[in-house]
Amino acid sequence: MFGKVDILVNNAGGGWNPQDVADLSPEQFRDGVEAEANGAFHCIRACLPVMRSNRWGRIISLGAYGAGEWTDGPVEYAIGKGARALLTRHLAWRERRHNITVNLINPGPGHTAHFETLDMALAFANHGPDWQCRERATPQDIADAVLFFCTEEARFVTGSALAFSIE
Repeated sequence: MFGKVDILVNNAGGGWNPQDVADLSPEQFRDGVEAEANGAFHCIRACLPVMRSNRWGRIISLGAYGAGEWTDGPVEYAIGKGARALLTRHLAWRERRHNITVNLINPGPGHTAHFETLDMALAFANHGPDWQCRERATPQDIADAVLFFCTEEARFVTGSALAFSIE
């Protein structure tokens, strides 16, 4: 299917539809869990054989800080994000023998700021003054963490979950 896949940044998933669990239909619950858990699974499943064949790969999944402990977020979303964390831990040591690392980044629910303009995004990407004075994690912080997991310096880091502060 693919000739070369070096890096998978796995962020496939479902929407954010907070409802009380008593108001969820079984179909809504199933669809929410499947979107989060199966989305990650299918992306990994498609890329892993090529990475194994090439004897190199980096899989970085985006989860959610404290997904297993949420009490105010959508239950199906939290369970699906928790499944990503379990999938990461399951694959990390198994794939290491193929020179593939598998890690998780947890940015926090609804936590990352959004950029209003391309100029603002570029200023943050260059780690300019606005980025240096930020009060919460930004998409650039998440991108920097993804980049780190792809570097030679992180070649032995696998099965890690990097959580960003949500305070």
